[in-house]
Amino acid sequence: AGAGVRRLGMLDRACRLVDVAPTVASLLGCGPLARTDGDVLVDVLDATSAPAEHVVGFLFDGANPNVLYDLAARGDAPNVARLMAMGTTFGHGAMASLPSVTLANHTSILTGLHPGHHGILHNAWYDRATGRQVITNSAATWHGAMAWLAPGVETLHHAVHRASRDAV
Repeated sequence: AGAGVRRLGMLDRACRLVDVAPTVASLLGCGPLARTDGDVLVDVLDATSAPAEHVVGFLFDGANPNVLYDLAARGDAPNVARLMAMGTTFGHGAMASLPSVTLANHTSILTGLHPGHHGILHNAWYDRATGRQVITNSAATWHGAMAWLAPGVETLHHAVHRASRDAV
């Protein structure tokens, strides 16, 4: 919902998490990501609109869309209902990459790449090169998770700064 997003209501389909980054990059007008497994969802973007100045993302980790949409319809999630009414909703939610775990899929959202392509393979894994266990799903390691990205991976953050050096 918001500037640059078409008001299509509830679509009878799903999107993929890997489609989020290329679509947001397009919405912001910062050009395509260096590489991506996802697609820009051009049908939900308003091509006549100027690029958005800001994008705010909400992630309901592990939420079943049927439950969320039911809460919105019953009035128990009024702000979700308001956002849904203002834009486009995917009736079947968003399809995760495999493995369907938090940090691997959060990274897919921010890079447009599946886990095997961006390098964050799970919430924890054994790194053969260093001989150590990597635990990404921890407050102690979140700040350094970028170090585990595969070479050449561009995140939304990188794409925004590539397009506008003064962006926050």
